[in-house]
Amino acid sequence: MRNEESEAERSARLREQALRQNSLRKEESDAERSARLQDQALRPKSLRNEKSETENSSRLCNTAKKLRNKELELEKQARLQDKLLRQNAVRDRETEENNFARLRDQSLRQEAVRGRETGEERLERAIADRFLHQVNLFEETEQDTAERRNQQMEVMFDYRATENEEETADRREKDRLQTELQREHQFQREREEEELRARNALQHAEFVPVETTERETFLREMHLDRNRAGNPRTHRIACKDIVVEDRVHLLDIRDLTKICAECDAKHFEKEMPKDKKLDTDAAEREK
Repeated sequence: MRNEESEAERSARLREQALRQNSLRKEESDAERSARLQDQALRPKSLRNEKSETENSSRLCNTAKKLRNKELELEKQARLQDKLLRQNAVRDRETEENNFARLRDQSLRQEAVRGRETGEERLERAIADRFLHQVNLFEETEQDTAERRNQQMEVMFDYRATENEEETADRREKDRLQTELQREHQFQREREEEELRARNALQHAEFVPVETTERETFLREMHLDRNRAGNPRTHRIACKDIVVEDRVHLLDIRDLTKICAECDAKHFEKEMPKDKKLDTDAAEREK
């Protein structure tokens, strides 16, 4: 009957049912109300006891996700801060055996989870862990860096103090293999860079002969134009190679008193050509 009823009929039935329920609850005594609430609390508990651990875990996870999706940013920060304080308080009270058991269980759960993940999930997790590690390194101060390195040295020292000869040999062998792998990767990168430089040189050698004729013609014409205009004496002297410093001819170009007729720039007296135009390139462009 409920599958065949319309939306209006369903709304009317639920409204009538709510009115009847409210009227009954107003007439019940305190003892009846307490018994009803107690029975109402026992029913979900009995139903949850009948479910398996997987179903209960899934239900709790879904409930937590719904609540966390509705919470604000300040509520989230307060919840995480409170969780961190409770966790630190619990870990401060735990003994060394409990700490070792907790770390062992955590390692087993982590191995089980990573054993079920795919290659893409493993790559995404590695990228996220690397990014988080870089962010933490960027935000830490010099004091935090020193403390982190000291803690790492203490942990390494304690771990190496407890290992036997076989574990020491295995660790050294792993370090040797890792070092060889890093050197091989470095050699591979250097070889790829060398091949890239060789390809670039080959491409450049292929391009240069194509451009050489036109470029040589352009440079030859440019030099001829400059020679026709006449280079200043200072420029010709500056282009000569100095073999002995004592034999360098002392050049006196007088004072900075001459004005260029083309650009009104000041020049030395001996630099001024006969046409009194020093900016020959600008004059050629205007022509």
